[in-house]
Amino acid sequence: MVLHRTLDYQYNHESVNRIMRKYGLLSSVRRANPYRKIIEDRIHPNRVKRQFKINNPGNVLLTDITYLQYGKTQTAYLSTILDAATNEVIAYQLRAHLKIDLVLETLEHLTFPLFFLLFLLSLKNSKTLK
Repeated sequence: MVLHRTLDYQYNHESVNRIMRKYGLLSSVRRANPYRKIIEDRIHPNRVKRQFKINNPGNVLLTDITYLQYGKTQTAYLSTILDAATNEVIAYQLRAHLKIDLVLETLEHLTFPLFFLLFLLSLKNSKTLK
């Protein structure tokens, strides 16, 4: 870029690299950190075992992040938490960015409504209301 602006001539990047290598002008490039987590840290036990139809509400919660395209190039992200027993959305957040706080805010919205939902369902299932 600088050569093109100052000398008004465009050089191929491979030619520039070859000349720089010839005169020892290449800088050392840091390599990426090859650290990988241990496999035990990444794999969690399968407690649901693909039995998503549960009778007790609140025992199994499902999460999902949906990419919503709008406009020409814009994307919104919808983070949801579903109850596997009732198939209802318990908590959700919609944001224009995909960062960890999207999921954390969804979990924050889960705390009170989940306990309230479980309380109502326990009342509904109790013998006093039947």
